[in-house]
Amino acid sequence: MGFFGIKKKLAKFTRWEKQDIENFVKKATLDIGKKNKIYFKYDLDSSDEDNLKHLEIPRANAYAGNKWADRAFDDTYIHTDIISYNIFKNEKKINKINFSKYYTNRIVSNDFVSFLITLEKGDKNNWHEYEHHHGLGFRFHHRYNNNGQLPSSEQIDYSGFEYSPTGVFYMVDKNGKNITEKWKKPESAEKEEFEDYKNVQGRGYEDFQKYLKDQRERIVKLLKKN
Repeated sequence: MGFFGIKKKLAKFTRWEKQDIENFVKKATLDIGKKNKIYFKYDLDSSDEDNLKHLEIPRANAYAGNKWADRAFDDTYIHTDIISYNIFKNEKKINKINFSKYYTNRIVSNDFVSFLITLEKGDKNNWHEYEHHHGLGFRFHHRYNNNGQLPSSEQIDYSGFEYSPTGVFYMVDKNGKNITEKWKKPESAEKEEFEDYKNVQGRGYEDFQKYLKDQRERIVKLLKKN
């Protein structure tokens, strides 16, 4: 298995990533509270090679007019590491939380690593605003590849972002004729496209901490319903 621009050691969870996962579980346990009688137990078998499978990302419908929307469909996504905790309530297993890591070989631009948090059951609507592809998770900026540390979000150069206020939609009619339609985008489109551009390029440390916080709050809320 090749790792192209990403060092092989970075395809596995680093020490600081494992610490983030441990802190996530500790804070989630405190947020849930003792009265709910819910606790997490590390799954010793979760990192077994049988659990590391190729990730298949379905081709999504691109947001028409957003040239960043379907930029990476020819990339190779490889599931490289996983840490899991079984979740118990009153000594009975009710769920499992998975912390997954992927590396992506990009055809043209920089390779990157991504980080995904999901529950095994009842967690279909787990998309986060900092994800470009649903199911791939939070992309680490490619500067992470140098030493396994994320740069500050404020230090990342996103000046390559380009925006057009005109949306373009391409289609083929029933006679096989190519049709192009244009429209004026809403005022909110520029901000939305810039945020998705950052999702494609990869994000930094502060954004990653927000992703962890948002996912923790979401999962705690789900578990409290059990």
